[in-house]
Amino acid sequence: MKLQSIVKIRAICLIATFILVVGCKVNHQLTDDFAWMNNTYNPHKEISDARGHGATGWYSRNVQENTESLEFGTIETFSNEGCKFSIRHEPDMAARLLREIHSDSISKVDLHDIDPNSIVVRTYSHYGGFACDRYSQSERDNMNMSCDHAEMVAVTRNAEPLVSVDSHTVWEKLVGKDHEAYGKDRASKIDLEFDDIDYANKFANVFRDAVKLCGGIKGAGN
Repeated sequence: MKLQSIVKIRAICLIATFILVVGCKVNHQLTDDFAWMNNTYNPHKEISDARGHGATGWYSRNVQENTESLEFGTIETFSNEGCKFSIRHEPDMAARLLREIHSDSISKVDLHDIDPNSIVVRTYSHYGGFACDRYSQSERDNMNMSCDHAEMVAVTRNAEPLVSVDSHTVWEKLVGKDHEAYGKDRASKIDLEFDDIDYANKFANVFRDAVKLCGGIKGAGN
């Protein structure tokens, strides 16, 4: 075998080895990212009584009696198969406004289609459900807003409708075919709710890393 051929073969082997090592490292990092998000965000009833960080809602407050009542609430969890990401939104049936009408849905997206630069975390008050960034500090104080919950939003590249959404709505007081309805839709964003702001920011950083490892790139329109 000629020396030139031997050199070429060795070069090809080195390149293949390098690609294999890099690929294994990326897969390991991605696995770690999903494991951390799953272990901390989702509830694991077989291990503990913790509800996870996705059980949120907004409350009314009786200042005189120093009590609060859940008006609207959701319980969110996620799952994944590789980079295919699913979010389940379920109603918290303890909420007053959900006793007659309530909905659940599943949003699915490939993280390859998410723009990592679009991922943002916004805070809101669990009293009233107000978005805190829409009010000044003095207004928040006057309204007794408690800015302790958060929402993470992520948009697809170029805001394309690449998220599939399956929904199910139930009208408890109706009967027959009008009792419930199913729907299918497309969206350009996903969202996750959090009961802790510091945790929400940590989650967003890990989620952004997972998006990048899945090949998500910035879209021209975002």
